[in-house]
Amino acid sequence: MPDGPRQSWVRSSEAAVREMEFWLSGEVDSDVSTAFRAARNEVMEAANGAIRNLHVGPVKEWAFIAIIRSVDSPFYTELTTYHRRDSSLEFRLKIDHADFKRADDRGASRLMMAALLRSAHEAKTVAPPGVDLDLITNELVAVAVANDWIR
Repeated sequence: MPDGPRQSWVRSSEAAVREMEFWLSGEVDSDVSTAFRAARNEVMEAANGAIRNLHVGPVKEWAFIAIIRSVDSPFYTELTTYHRRDSSLEFRLKIDHADFKRADDRGASRLMMAALLRSAHEAKTVAPPGVDLDLITNELVAVAVANDWIR
């Protein structure tokens, strides 16, 4: 038997709560990958900053995968789903390749944010009870307006 008092490993309920995070990635053609990476990083940072410390419900991760391909393929279809196992929402949504390629930096971020806002609309079909989709949408819209990503 070890000497000394027994240590407690019980966490407080506050420490055990992990708020939701946006995670953005993409299935993109190489000719737009650099612009995509910059827009993704900018939008993801702003979106996560907007919801930091907000309790939006029982979802831990909002995984958004942009599909930006010049040639449509049955291997890259849109998807909206909820994974109970890890409490995550997953969205695979298309962004028009020609529009993205033509866009400047702000335009690329606008297209990313428009698709992320579309995912908030799509979430209504799969989100579990208790997810505050109105709060999430309102925060995304506020970020988009503040960054001039929506007109």
